[in-house]
Formats: sequence, structure tokens, C-alpha cells
Amino acid sequence: MTKKVKKRILKIFSIIGICIVSLFAIAWGIGFFDSNEIPTYDFSGYVYADGEALAGATVSCGVAKTETDENGYYEFKKLTSVVEVTVAKDNHIFAKNLVYVNGNKTDVNFSGYEKYSVTGIVKNGEQVVADAKIQVTSQMGTYTTYSNAFGEFSLPEVAGEVQLTATHNDYTLFSQSFDKTSLPSSNISPSV
Repeated sequence: MTKKVKKRILKIFSIIGICIVSLFAIAWGIGFFDSNEIPTYDFSGYVYADGEALAGATVSCGVAKTETDENGYYEFKKLTSVVEVTVAKDNHIFAKNLVYVNGNKTDVNFSGYEKYSVTGIVKNGEQVVADAKIQVTSQMGTYTTYSNAFGEFSLPEVAGEVQLTATHNDYTLFSQSFDKTSLPSSNISPSV
């Protein structure tokens, strides 16, 4: 390429650049770009525990927080940036407790469970079984405990559906599934 061609190309690009800058200046001047207006968005949703609407849950989005109403409903208005949303309530656990929102949405919903405790006595017929291994799986995870000398055990914090299995010397004494609405009797015994 000759020097003359390079100068012409440079001149053409300079003219194009000036035209683009001028167009932006005109657009700015007629209000096409409004530097004072920041886009906002709203979002809302519901919070449930054990399938029921949960009133009084705290929903936070970093810049604000609110509580759910009697229908489990909450909303945030006029947010200007991406937010991280969490939900919490004493004595509850939520399956999905963290989401990111960056636009208008009406379905930012959360589901969870109320925590509860279970106590019982491990028996084989009428005889209590000491040192029985109690394995529990619930929404809180899986853990193991053992019955005491009187066959008693306590599960201080379970949630949702619970699968409870009692074994002793590699023999399964019983296995039961339940939730807070169908708690077994306090004297849990093997189904023989």
C-alpha cells in the first residue's frame, strides 16, 4: 500500500469517527440518552413451609428486607442492580435459600420445612433395646445416634419427611417414614 492510499484510508476513518461522535452528541442533546434515569425493576414471590404459605419469614435482597404476609407473599420494588435473595425464619430450613435476580420477576419462590424433634424408645417386643443404632435421613441430612440404657433416643432437629431405621447387632429392629403431621407414637417399637 502506498503512502497516498494510507492517508486516504486514515482520512476516511477520521471522517467516519467524527460522524459517529456527532450522532452521539445529537442523540444525547435530544434526550435519547438520559444520564439521570437509571433503569429499575421489581420482583416478588411466595415462601412456603411444608407445602403451606409461611407468614413472617424474612426475605432479604442485600439492599432491603421485608417479611412475608399471611399468604407467604413478599415483594421488592424499584431495585437498580443485581441482587442476591435469601429467606430465613427461626426453626425453619429452606431447600433453595439463595437466588440472584436482575429483572422483573413474579415467581421468586422459596420452599422449606419447619424443624421438629422426635423422641422414642427402641423395643423388641416388650423389652427395651439399649445401644441400638438409629439412622435418620431428613431434609437436614443423614446422621446417626444410639439409644441409651433405657432404649430412649432423641432426634432434636429433623425436617420434612424422615426415614428412621433402628438396628442392633446387624438386625433391623424397625424402619419407619414419617413427617411432622404423621409422627409415630413416642414409644417407637419394631413392626413385628
